[in-house]
Amino acid sequence: MPEWLLWLVSIAIILIAGRAVLPVMMRMLSEHGITDTNYKQSVIPTACGLLLWLLFCTTMVIARMTSGLGGAAVLATLHYNGSIVAEYGAALSIVALVGFLDDAVGVKSYKGFAGHWRHWREKGVIGTGMVKAVGGSAAALLIAFSDSLQDGRTMWERLIPFLIVVLMTNAINLLDTRPGRALKGFWGAVSVLLLIAVEGVEKAEIAWLMLPVLIGAALLLLPDLKGRLMLGDTGANLLGFALGSWIVMLADMAFQTAVLGLLVVLHAVTWRFSLTKLIARSRVLTWLDAIGRGRPDKI
Repeated sequence: MPEWLLWLVSIAIILIAGRAVLPVMMRMLSEHGITDTNYKQSVIPTACGLLLWLLFCTTMVIARMTSGLGGAAVLATLHYNGSIVAEYGAALSIVALVGFLDDAVGVKSYKGFAGHWRHWREKGVIGTGMVKAVGGSAAALLIAFSDSLQDGRTMWERLIPFLIVVLMTNAINLLDTRPGRALKGFWGAVSVLLLIAVEGVEKAEIAWLMLPVLIGAALLLLPDLKGRLMLGDTGANLLGFALGSWIVMLADMAFQTAVLGLLVVLHAVTWRFSLTKLIARSRVLTWLDAIGRGRPDKI
């Protein structure tokens, strides 16, 4: 099968699967009480970012089932360097699992690391937020210390990718406080990344890993903008983790260092100030934030 046809068929299968699964998954989450109240006080299904992980699994099934097709260079690279697929897939699954755990049974009144630390001090119970932080850090270690991606680098050069993945995972979560905001930030960052992707990287292989998340993010964008669902920590963390991993895979060290600096600044600012209020002070950011959901509400 020609490579272009394999790409086309794979995209079509993943897209059809995503469109079919999304409404069923939303109903399932609602029926099982995995819901949350949004900023307009509407109760809607959360953890809908689970779709991203389901589509990733679908993609890996397609890769396995079609691995014997002739002329499939993309699949050949996946099977040739299987360690990348295994490490990325395992890490992505860890992030999806701990995010879904937090969405399903987490205590909503405790937010952020400080909140979960207070919960542990007050109740003597390790909250799902702590589990999520540990799981996310372990997943980031799998990417940052992968020999297939970071071979020959010093400990410092491995620490930078680790911090990027950890902070990017949380950064997209910080954006997920209004419909569509996290996905807009994700798509904006992906656009920049694709423009600066370095030469010498197995782009076909990385693109195959990116494909299900990109398709899932596209399918989730409109219902998220319209306030019909929430990504939840399942989706926001998975988007951030995937984006951070792609930066580590596709960008050079100079760009990674610049991204790390921006992430540190973002976290320092949002530690003290409300991101929503900061956006409201800028006409440009307010306009971008409101695209797709009408005029922004007054703060």
